[in-house]
Amino acid sequence: MAQDLSDELQRNIPLSEMIETLRRELEVSIAQAEGADLVFEVPEVEVELKIVLSRSAEGGGGVKFWVLSGEAKGTRGSETAHTFRLKLRPRRPDGDTVLAADVVSERPE
Repeated sequence: MAQDLSDELQRNIPLSEMIETLRRELEVSIAQAEGADLVFEVPEVEVELKIVLSRSAEGGGGVKFWVLSGEAKGTRGSETAHTFRLKLRPRRPDGDTVLAADVVSERPE
């Protein structure tokens, strides 16, 4: 059963990776907004996720947050999926509000 959980977590996404991917997507959209006739202010980004918390005995332990993929079942042994709502207020390094275009022509690497 522990191996099943480990395999399932391998298919899921660390929360930090999901947030970094969201940041890169917003950066692409911001770049495309430069010079556009119509832009959108992005005062807040709200993401609702299904997550699993796991505690690792390796490397000093600690708790990890995993974003469940569409393949995940939701529970496995003592692991339970939780709905997690994350509200982010994107800002540029200078504190300015983010303006984004509505079309993304390429995916960030």
